[in-house]
Amino acid sequence: MAPATDGRPFLIALARPEPALVRAAADGLPDRQAAAELIGGEFGLLRSERRLVSAGDARAFAADPLTPPELAALLRPS
Repeated sequence: MAPATDGRPFLIALARPEPALVRAAADGLPDRQAAAELIGGEFGLLRSERRLVSAGDARAFAADPLTPPELAALLRPS
């Protein structure tokens, strides 16, 4: 799980189904400890990512120096 730039979390992968964790992530978990307690284990967090909702989001993501060049090239107008 990681926060997007709009503050909402996104989920990358789960080793097994965790419906309670998915619901809690959608509502906004306060911290990693709360999530670990919810599932009775551990998980890792990723860095924040930009949520791509609009064309402006895609342009900003393409201009971000942290965006992989191959992905940025796909987002730039031809």
